[in-house]
This record gives sequence, C-alpha cells and structure tokens, in this order.
Amino acid sequence: MTAIDAHRRGMIAALVAALLLVTPREIPAQRRYELTPVLRYSLFLGTLDSMNRESIPAASKEFQRQFGSAPAGDQAEAFRLFLGFYRNTVRTCDMLAFRDAVPEGYERFHRYRKDFQSALHTISSADTTSGGVADSREKYQRDPLDSFEDMDDNVKKRIENRHALSLRELRDYRRCGIRFILSEGDWYIAVDPLYLEKAATELKGEYGEFIRFSASESMLRMADDAALLVTWEELRNRIIRRERFARSHPDIPETEKEILPGLRRWVQWYLVGIDNTRAYDIVGRTGTGKLDPGLKNSYEAFLAENRDSGYLSLVADVYEIAKRNGFVYNKELNDFLKSNGFGTYGDEWVERSTR
Repeated sequence: MTAIDAHRRGMIAALVAALLLVTPREIPAQRRYELTPVLRYSLFLGTLDSMNRESIPAASKEFQRQFGSAPAGDQAEAFRLFLGFYRNTVRTCDMLAFRDAVPEGYERFHRYRKDFQSALHTISSADTTSGGVADSREKYQRDPLDSFEDMDDNVKKRIENRHALSLRELRDYRRCGIRFILSEGDWYIAVDPLYLEKAATELKGEYGEFIRFSASESMLRMADDAALLVTWEELRNRIIRRERFARSHPDIPETEKEILPGLRRWVQWYLVGIDNTRAYDIVGRTGTGKLDPGLKNSYEAFLAENRDSGYLSLVADVYEIAKRNGFVYNKELNDFLKSNGFGTYGDEWVERSTR
C-alpha cells in the first residue's frame, strides 16, 4: 500500500467514524438526506482492507446490522455494494495467496502459495468416491475442504500432519466466504455460493430472488479449460431455468447484465459446443462429423418437454437440418447457425467434406 493509499484510507475511516457517532438530531435538516443508510454503508466498506479476507464477514455482518429489516430497495442497493466488495476482495486474495504477482509490501503472503497448492492437491488426490479415485469432472466440482471433512480419520490425520499450517489458513479462507476451485491443474479461490446465499437470507423482492437463484446455480460449475463440466442434459436444464428466471424478472438490471448474456453463451454451447467439448465430431481429419449421441437425446427431450421455451424453434430447426443429413455436420447447418449469430467450428470441416 502506498503512502497515498494509506492516507486516503485513514481519511475515509475518520469520516465514517465521525458520521457513525453523529445522531440525526445533530445534523442540519437540509443535510440529513445525504447521510442515507446506503451511503453510510458505502463509506464503511471504504474503511475495510480488500486485501484481508476477514473484511468479507465484517462487510456481511454490517450489512445484516443495517439492512436486515430495511425496505427492499435499500437492501438491494446496499447488497449490490456488498457483492461488489466481496468479489473484489476475493480477486485480491486470490492474487495474494495463489498467484505470483504480489503488490509491494505484501510479499510475506507469497510464501503460502506453494503450500496451499500442495495441500489442496494432496486432499484432492486422496478424495475417493465409490471406493475409487474421484473422476476428473467430480474433482472440478468439489471443494477439497468439503471432501476432507468426509475422509477416513487416518487419512485426515496423515494430511493434517503434513499440511497443518496450510490447512489452518485454508479453513480461515472458507470461514470468510471463499471456496477453492481447480482450473487447468492449479487451485484458485472464488466466491462461495453457500456463503453468498446465507448472506442474502434477509433480502426481499426480486433482487433477493436473483441473488439466491445465482448462488444456487453457481454451486455446479459449467466449464473449465474450454471443456464442459456438466452433461448435455444438465446444460439443457440450466438453459431452461435461466430463461424462465429472465422471463419472470425482466425489470431488475441484473437480468440484462448477467442473466441474458450467460443464457446466450450457454445456448451457443448447446448448439455447437466449446473448444474441448464439441457438439459434433469435427476435430481433425479423422472426425466423423456425427452429432454427439447424448446431445441428440437432449435435443429430443428439449422438443418434447420445453415447448414454452423461446429457443424451441431454433433447436427444432437445428435438429431437423441435422436429421436430414444423417446427424452429420454439413454446410446447411453451418450456414444456418452463422446466420443466427452463432459462431461455429465447422468452416474447415465443411470445406473438406465438400471437396
């Protein structure tokens, strides 16, 4: 932290302390409107250190104190501030504890990075399901500390003895609303959906419904390293749930900013796949061009069960074009997808198959 940053934080802290000590009766009537509860909370957040994980429960506790029974509008406005602070603090802690770039003055945190990675890899490697090592998809979905608590006592003791210091720190991260996720072979930290859901318990109105919906949906990760971590059917169900939420909550800004962009991305995946999970076998010169059987079944379920979806005609057209061509990727399908604004992986395949 620079001298300027320290001075700024000190000034904000002094201002907030002064404001919190002043009663409304001491404030001139014409100035009272400026000191709204949301403003007070915003100033309070400004006094917290976003490089310290303990700031997250402090921010949550203050939100509950000030807004637990407040009107829905004030709750939503304040919780948006909390959520922004929460996400920013998680990003900062991720940089400090799990990555190489450490700000000046915080080098002492860097010593934990390799210890954390080693401890989490040890726990993940020891995680077993149904008597065998958990499959890779399961490892990407489960937080190692959750797995650790379910392990055999002898295994836990062995890991505790080897990684005592790291485990103590990692548990503190979890207590502060941070979970651990595996991505491309390394461990990172992220917002804990369960913690977020608990923090939003008292939120009223549509914004509260949005937070609880988002937290619930975030418990299952969708993709990593350009590969799906869910089945095609799970992806279909996610699309339908998100579409229905957007339809029933058109007025909150998060629908436009978060729900709809995510929905469009998932529909793209559902129609063409992503880099390492393709909808059609069109990778390399040995690909057959065939539609993934699981996705074919999912399309058929979509057409039978999701008649109220706004994407029904799109999925129906894709299915019919594929069916006409033996469920093999083709130029007609490639052109149709592109004309509807979806990127494809099929240009090279189409060029080779039409020579």
